[in-house]
Amino acid sequence: MATTTRASRRTRLPSKGQPFTYADYLRLPHSPYREEVLQGRLVVSPSPSTLHQDTVGALVELLRAHARKAKLGRVLPGPTDVVLSETDVAVPDLVFVAVARRDLVQPRGIFGPPDLVLEVLSPSDPRRDTDTKRRMYARYGVTHYWIVDPEQRRLWLFRLAEPGKYECVGEYAGDETFRAEPFPELDIPLTQVWPPELS
Repeated sequence: MATTTRASRRTRLPSKGQPFTYADYLRLPHSPYREEVLQGRLVVSPSPSTLHQDTVGALVELLRAHARKAKLGRVLPGPTDVVLSETDVAVPDLVFVAVARRDLVQPRGIFGPPDLVLEVLSPSDPRRDTDTKRRMYARYGVTHYWIVDPEQRRLWLFRLAEPGKYECVGEYAGDETFRAEPFPELDIPLTQVWPPELS
């Protein structure tokens, strides 16, 4: 797959009925919105909320500091393109790629399934993360998938149990602390994940 830059707004996009591809995605004009290609369809999402961004930022800080200290691999926040195929290009909220698979990380994005993908639920379309993307990540062999709901202060951990199928291996909420692969030596207190209440 070529790793070229996006072109101008005048670029011709696929005709109706044709699948949207990674090549088409690269030809999109720059946009303030999140754009993904899911099963050959271009999906556009609004900019995330401040609650969403606070939650992602806290998790990036916790996981990145640990991964760097333990030399486990790279933690990257979104937006980072994860190119799983020509017709499936996700832009997760956070990804982790283990050091043994570091060649997946290229200047334009991650080419292949990361070891971990984390998505923060979008209030506008939560099923995209809990259903569509969960099935897609499992199909392409992403070993660990975390879903975070900052509004309800809940987190679910999924692990690939067999090809194409996840099992839930943990559910945490409130002020609990947990450990989980691929960071089994890290205590993660949810009190450091949820944004503080603003008075």
